[in-house]
Amino acid sequence: LPKKSLTSSRRGTAPLYTLAGALYHRYKPSKWTRLGYCVLTPDAHLLGFRSSANQSTSPTVSLFVAAASTVAVYAGRESGMQHVFKVTHSSGLVGPSSGDSELPAVSAHGGGGGALVFAADCEEEALSWINVSLLLLR
Repeated sequence: LPKKSLTSSRRGTAPLYTLAGALYHRYKPSKWTRLGYCVLTPDAHLLGFRSSANQSTSPTVSLFVAAASTVAVYAGRESGMQHVFKVTHSSGLVGPSSGDSELPAVSAHGGGGGALVFAADCEEEALSWINVSLLLLR
């Protein structure tokens, strides 16, 4: 299961993340990549890295999830993966380029909106990501 961090154990400082764990990210229809290290930060950013060793580089996926127009929903099975959930934003989603030619920057521009599609290893993990995201929206 993803790790939850409510407070830092040292001197009551703010936590580095509210949730951390591995996810799969759909970057093209039926094309998935494993993000070995994903975090949901206290300032409501979902950041996805290929591995925990790559945290010093730009994230492969970056999304601000605390906007009123952001919604996270469980989709079940989609594009050959189980435990899929979608994060949508009505004004579009933008992610920085990772510098990796295999995986382009995640982006959806324009007023039509867009969605980032993720999959977890089990339903409980997917629901944990959704529930914590929804708490940040309140």
